[in-house]
Amino acid sequence: MYSDEAMFSRSLSTKLKDAGLNVVRIESHSTGNGIPDMFVQGYAKDLWLELKCNNKIKLAEKVTVSWRPGQQAWHNEYFLSHACHKQVVTLMSVSDGVYIIPMECIYAGGNVYKPFHIESSIWNKKIHGTELVRLMLIASHNVSYRSCKTYRDMLIRFFDEYYRPDFDYDPEVIWSTVTEFLKLDAQFTNSNTKQFEFKLFEAVLGWEEQQVDNMNNK
Repeated sequence: MYSDEAMFSRSLSTKLKDAGLNVVRIESHSTGNGIPDMFVQGYAKDLWLELKCNNKIKLAEKVTVSWRPGQQAWHNEYFLSHACHKQVVTLMSVSDGVYIIPMECIYAGGNVYKPFHIESSIWNKKIHGTELVRLMLIASHNVSYRSCKTYRDMLIRFFDEYYRPDFDYDPEVIWSTVTEFLKLDAQFTNSNTKQFEFKLFEAVLGWEEQQVDNMNNK
């Protein structure tokens, strides 16, 4: 997608600034071992972003990330110390998309299994402004679904957290339409809630695009 990390950083910075966020790119490696590449502030959230770029690989079920020595330790410690307020996410651009990796753990050998990803066609054409902000919040924020018994309960909790008040919805309508875009391949457990949130985000993008197409065809 991007020829190098600098190009990826400039493009991402532009998208985030267009969404009304304050973006600071960390240019000097002398700031400290492990410090991420970009600091993002706004919407009552602070977010550190570590950027990677490798056009030699494609999206797959497993990716090996070349974190420098000390990076994962810094990222994970910060992630765990600032839960729900200041988070760290690694974004890795590859030939056909972008991986989004919350630094909620230490990935042994740099290997991340079944990481969430956005395909290039979606990243380039659909991820703009509010959608990008929402995606960053989903990646960095930990929502409790302990009281949820079903996927439908999770969907309602998800919308209340990430889409209100700017997105008014009827739970029954959302459930019946968005689920057309969902592929629920696992039973609900606390261990797969983040993947479920990412799937919901993609499903809503598909639903919103369908709504626009329907309006244009009238």
